[in-house]
Formats: sequence, C-alpha cells, structure tokens
Amino acid sequence: MSNLSDTPVPAEGTTTAENTPTTTATPAPASPANGPSKPEVTVGASLPANADPDLTDMKPAAATANLGDKCKVRTKYQDQLPMLVSWSKRFQQYHGTYYQLAFTNTTIAGNPKYFLFVADDHLDKFRALCTPDGEWSTFEVTANFQYGQADKTGKNRFLVLHSPELAYINQHRFIRASWKKWGTMAASMLNLLPGAPKSQIDALMDNVGMFGDPLHKF
Repeated sequence: MSNLSDTPVPAEGTTTAENTPTTTATPAPASPANGPSKPEVTVGASLPANADPDLTDMKPAAATANLGDKCKVRTKYQDQLPMLVSWSKRFQQYHGTYYQLAFTNTTIAGNPKYFLFVADDHLDKFRALCTPDGEWSTFEVTANFQYGQADKTGKNRFLVLHSPELAYINQHRFIRASWKKWGTMAASMLNLLPGAPKSQIDALMDNVGMFGDPLHKF
C-alpha cells in the first residue's frame, strides 16, 4: 500500500492512481453519514452531560499547539464523545469514528485550550502517549499528530491523531462534523461574527467540507 502522506494529494474528489485509504476509513453507506437532520440547537447545547466542560469554554488563541509542547486532557473524558467524520477519495465516500477531546497547552503562556480528535483505532495509542497525573493525562505534541488551523499563523490549531495515510482529509471535515454533532467549533474556526444565526452556520457547514486545506503534518 502506498503511503498517502508521502505523495502529493489533490483536492478531495479528484481521481488519482493511489490506493484507497487504510481500513480506518470505512466506505460510507448510501444514506448521509451523519444520519437524519437534528432539531435546532444553540451553540454547544447538544453536548451531553458526560462531556468535558472545557469543550464549551474555547476562546480564540493566536497559538494553541506546537511540536514539543506539553499538553493535558482530562482522563475520564477520553472516550466520551464519539462522532462520525466523513470525507471523499477518488469519488468514493468514506467515514471514520473519532473522539472529540479538549486539550490544555501547559507550555504556551495563558495555557490555551482547544480541540483534539482521536480516531477510535488510535485511542489506545493515544493513551500510551499519555502519562496519568490525577484527573489529568499529560502528553507531548509529536509528529504522530496532524493538525488543522484557522489560518497560516496557527490560530485555533486543533490536533488530530489517526493513520498518517489520512493526512489528505480536508481539515474542515472535522469542523463540520463537530458542528453537526455537538454545535461546537464552527464559530471560532471560521471567524464568524458574534451572534451569527444557526441557520447561517448550518448553510455554511453544508458546503465547507468540500474546500480548504488538507490536514498539516508537524
């Protein structure tokens, strides 16, 4: 199998000679991967009671994570919020399950918090990267992680841990999945004006996954 991260990757949906993604990526069913539409919710209102409260307390940050930074997550929330991320490759739709976490960077001044997505088949690997410390688990940002960000300055950088071969996935796919499932992440990542109506964000989210940059590697 070719290593997709080592070869140039075109925009999603274009035809290449590459093999399909690893078994981490499951072909999506004919029906929409995210299921039937959900009722109207306010931002963050659909987070369940067992969600990390930090997920609703994210503030825009000029820098959130760099290679070598020390970060921490609350241990008990590592496997609480599964969600489906969908994407396309060679006109084939795929999806995978990811857990959405909130990490706190203890290296950067101000200890910014932001989002971390861990693929379900990499959850044990993530736990192996962590050192338990009371209610927290600490880890170092290494080249095992990929990331997305709001702009080239690194603003609102979120982390992703999954197969290196999936680096071609459009970073906005994670933003869209987070918004559709939990009502989180969209406003800070897309620089929306405060108070933007949910209907406007929904319309944007319906198309945002088709454009933008792929995930980045450290």
